[in-house]
Amino acid sequence: MGKIIKGLVELVGGVVVLIFIIRAINDKTPDAKTPPQVVVTPHAIGEEFSVGYWAYRCEGAKWLPFIGTGYSMERPNAAFLLVEITAQNNDTSASTLPPFHLIDSAGRIYDQSSSGILVNGIISPLESLNPSVSKHGYLLFDVPANRLYTLQVGGGYESEQSALAALFAPPSPTSGAPSPAPNSNDAKPVHKPIVEGLAESPVHAVIYEDLQFPDCAAFHRMMEEKLLPRYGAKVAFVHRDFPLGSHTWARRAAIAARFFSDRKPELGLEYRSYMMAGQQATNADNFNERLASFAKAHDIEPEAAIAALSNARYGETVEQDFQEGVSRGVVHTPTVFVNGKPFVGTFTFEEISKGIDEAIAQAR
Repeated sequence: MGKIIKGLVELVGGVVVLIFIIRAINDKTPDAKTPPQVVVTPHAIGEEFSVGYWAYRCEGAKWLPFIGTGYSMERPNAAFLLVEITAQNNDTSASTLPPFHLIDSAGRIYDQSSSGILVNGIISPLESLNPSVSKHGYLLFDVPANRLYTLQVGGGYESEQSALAALFAPPSPTSGAPSPAPNSNDAKPVHKPIVEGLAESPVHAVIYEDLQFPDCAAFHRMMEEKLLPRYGAKVAFVHRDFPLGSHTWARRAAIAARFFSDRKPELGLEYRSYMMAGQQATNADNFNERLASFAKAHDIEPEAAIAALSNARYGETVEQDFQEGVSRGVVHTPTVFVNGKPFVGTFTFEEISKGIDEAIAQAR
């Protein structure tokens, strides 16, 4: 018995020394902590899962070279990784969201970045949700690039349960190369520029838009009522598709717009206006009906328009636009780059008009 006790004491001592050594190593990297050695199978992107009283679905992740715009623009210490997630409180009372962490392949744990306050829709770890209420938004991390990460979520502050969600490995912000779209079948995308105004102008206003988002509809009205009448003969307004994953029909609308543009460029622009004006009247269930109605009104077979929604070439074109936007730091729509200068969200006509005037003056 004496030998057994002595052996246990030596073992415990060994563990204490080991723990001490691990902590000493971690002291050299204050932004990272060592997680408990628990083997957990990560959940897939888009998969719904529950931890304690919380339900989650991780929508994806993307690298950003910067966040904010103008004087509020901020660049990362390492690289910004933006994670899109939905969380729901399934408890019987209001509860505070548990903290979120990233874990890299070496087991290091990273906290959310305080720069997230500059991101619209950011989810705060101190945010409270009522029972059966869900929250869709974003988590921002400032972490080393070119590593694989999983997202760690918890079951609540009083719960020791946790789970992991595997993140896509998006392109590094330094690579500038978008990921290839799946199922391309080696076909080249239908990527004809969608331009209003003076196509050959040296001044370009590149617009990343979501046809389902009200802010994009507001900017579209600004374009039609103010920007095009003033700058239509001086500026190339180039449309890019950036359908947000949380919107139920935005991607289908972007694909349909490409189909109509392929038939006739001005028809594609008309469909964009049609969808933005009819956002309140459109939902996931009646989208195809409204698509068929627009096609029929313009002497195009409704069946052809609906079939185009599954056309891999149009889908790849939209994905190329989206990945290009990601590589340029687009998070919100609309985002407009006037010869590289970004205008994001609910900017005013005066603000973007000043930017366009400056770009015209510089191009002379």
